[in-house]
Amino acid sequence: MADQTNISTLDSEKVTPEPKRFCKYTSDSESDHLQNNIVMEEVLSHHDDPQSNTDSVVQSNTSPSTLHSLPSQPPIIFTTTEGQSVNLSEVIKHTIASPDFVDCIGPLIANVVKASVDSALSNYVSNLEAKIEKQEQTISDLMVKNSELKESNKQMNGRVDSIEIDLEELQQYGRRNSLRFHNVPLKKTELGSTDDKIVGLCKSLLKVNITVDDIDRSHIIGSINKYGNAQLICRFRNWKIKNSIFQQKRKLKNNPDKTVITEDLTQYRQYLMKKLNDARKRHEIDSFWTMDGRIFAKKTPEATKKFIGGMEDLSELFFSN
Repeated sequence: MADQTNISTLDSEKVTPEPKRFCKYTSDSESDHLQNNIVMEEVLSHHDDPQSNTDSVVQSNTSPSTLHSLPSQPPIIFTTTEGQSVNLSEVIKHTIASPDFVDCIGPLIANVVKASVDSALSNYVSNLEAKIEKQEQTISDLMVKNSELKESNKQMNGRVDSIEIDLEELQQYGRRNSLRFHNVPLKKTELGSTDDKIVGLCKSLLKVNITVDDIDRSHIIGSINKYGNAQLICRFRNWKIKNSIFQQKRKLKNNPDKTVITEDLTQYRQYLMKKLNDARKRHEIDSFWTMDGRIFAKKTPEATKKFIGGMEDLSELFFSN
């Protein structure tokens, strides 16, 4: 090997060879190529072991200006089988600057970067898809829960409506023995004797013979208006007495004081009666009345009477043929 390779140390002479494709320096034969590799191994071994006693083929080329700076690696000089001295650093620089090198290494770097980006992107997409799937499951669970709550709320509203209807019926039942007398002539001195006033009205206008013993309680509602009339409410001792008086209410028609009698209805039923009265004024219905707290109406004189228990019944009455 020593006969084939001539290694020397160069202090100033630096020969830059013409860059060759992929920095591949070869001879004409496989033997030269093998010898060149051996020379490179010897050069590297001398560079790694600067304390070696063998003839060094590498020496440091320092200048005074670099003594106080960071230590730099000495250039590696070797001689090819053709006897040409080569600076390895310069070879590497020229090789990297070579378009052929860029064309060769560029796709390799691009493939490595692409593979890394694809892997990172794949992991990101996988994590994102997992989060989306989890959120979709959460949304689906919430939608199911919302549907259950809506159904539960609907059932509760139904029960509340049923309770309100039962309560309203109970309130009306508590008024079944009471009547209201509207536009009753009344003086302030008569406010303490409303029982006598109702007994006299029933005898004179309705021709019903009752006494104050048939009355449980009576009193004025509101106050006496500017015409000297007032509304009185009377609860009779039983439903039979109350009904006997209410059945004679037609006898009050065309009386000079325009006194009328109505059943004592709950606030909701009074609201329904007002709607019916407005409809009759608009000539949308023919008549309406109450019987034992229940409301009935007829759209035409020939029509069958219809029970009015709520707003739905009113709508059916108004829009029926």
